[in-house]
Amino acid sequence: VNQVSFLWEGSAGTTVSLGVDGQLSTGDAGAGSAQVPVAQGVHTARIQVDSTQANKGNNFGLIGATLKTAVSFTSSSQNFTLDDASSAITYTGWTSTTVSSAPVEAIRSGKFWHDTISYTSSSNAAASFTFTGQLLYIFGCTGPSFGTFQLSIDGSACGIYNATSAVNTYGTLLFVGQAGDGEHKVEVKNMEDGRLLALDYFVATSSGSEPAPAPSLYPVPNPSPVSPAPPAVFPGGQGQTSTGTEGGTSSSVIGGILGALFGVLLLFLLWRYRQFRKEGGEGSFFAALCGPSKGKPQTAGTGTNDFKLWPMVRFRPKYAT
Repeated sequence: VNQVSFLWEGSAGTTVSLGVDGQLSTGDAGAGSAQVPVAQGVHTARIQVDSTQANKGNNFGLIGATLKTAVSFTSSSQNFTLDDASSAITYTGWTSTTVSSAPVEAIRSGKFWHDTISYTSSSNAAASFTFTGQLLYIFGCTGPSFGTFQLSIDGSACGIYNATSAVNTYGTLLFVGQAGDGEHKVEVKNMEDGRLLALDYFVATSSGSEPAPAPSLYPVPNPSPVSPAPPAVFPGGQGQTSTGTEGGTSSSVIGGILGALFGVLLLFLLWRYRQFRKEGGEGSFFAALCGPSKGKPQTAGTGTNDFKLWPMVRFRPKYAT
């Protein structure tokens, strides 16, 4: 990470110490938050309060910490999404089901990718898979009934993470990490018996320089002379591909042009309606645009308007005739 932010509730006058890698700074708990910028890397963060101050009626409650990290990827990077229900994931002690069939209320109330969810409440229940790429994102649920989990990449534990929150959230980013190019094995393990852990989907980012893939679950039409097929970052070519560098550029330009033309047309119609009312026209905007509704035909010679013009461009003379 390159920045650690602490957030808490505390009484003014209470001393709080916080920092990273053993270097602590002391301040007043009444501030409610603090940021500690650090060099990009692996760090150990710590926040502490003198317990003797609790006897003086001073309260302190830690809300949480926010970690920021820098990620890098090339212009040819592509994202690959793997659903929790994929056969590329090996589960031990988990339940995979559709949302409507989930017996857990905290899960059944949410919306999930492809309407599937995999969850467990057993300690040491594990989910594992492999991917080839640089970055890994894991999305799932948080809430009062959810607990902590451990994530390991290539056999090394990245850390223990907390999925507990005051309210239930869905499609929440539970983990993001940079593993470097190459094939990696990931294991997600629930740490608390009786506490939930639910996984929705995974996203891996590939540099696009890997060897040709196996057939994709979402194949592109053949032939494809413009760009080669993306690398398979999940086993068996499973996963949905998306590119964030150039995709959507042309549609954004077209949408912007159409939006601008619509805005100009709307301004023109409003200006015409204003002119119509300014020149003595009566009726609604619809009447000004399409003309007044047909009434009883007038007797010949009694008409006051001999010109068949649209109401918006019909101008009455400013002098008597």
